[in-house]
Amino acid sequence: MQLLVDKDWGSSSLWVPSNAGWASCDHHSFNLPNYLQERCDYLSDWYESYWPGTDQPEPDWESYFAYKLALAIDLKRYYGEAAQIFVWQGDFIVEISGEFSQMTRSAS
Repeated sequence: MQLLVDKDWGSSSLWVPSNAGWASCDHHSFNLPNYLQERCDYLSDWYESYWPGTDQPEPDWESYFAYKLALAIDLKRYYGEAAQIFVWQGDFIVEISGEFSQMTRSAS
C-alpha cells in the first residue's frame, strides 16, 4: 500500500495512487486507530480553517507542515513495512523511511 499525507480544499488528508497521480481517499476508510483518525481530522480542519482572500489571519504554515510530517511519521510507525508513506513538502513528494521502532522504546 502507498499513502500520501497532504491536504487540499474539500479533500481528505490521505491520498492513494491513481491513474492521474494521486487521489484523495477518505481516511476513515483505512480502519486506522481512533487517535490517527482524529489526527487526520485535525489536519483537515486546520487547513480548511483558512480561506484566502478573507480577513482571517493565515495559519502558522510552518507549524502546519511540521504537524503533517509528524502525522506521516506516525502513520509509517503504525503500518511499518506494510505501507510506503509519503508526504508532500513544497514541490516534492518525500518518502518516510527509516527504522521507527526506535522512536517507541522507553528510555532506560
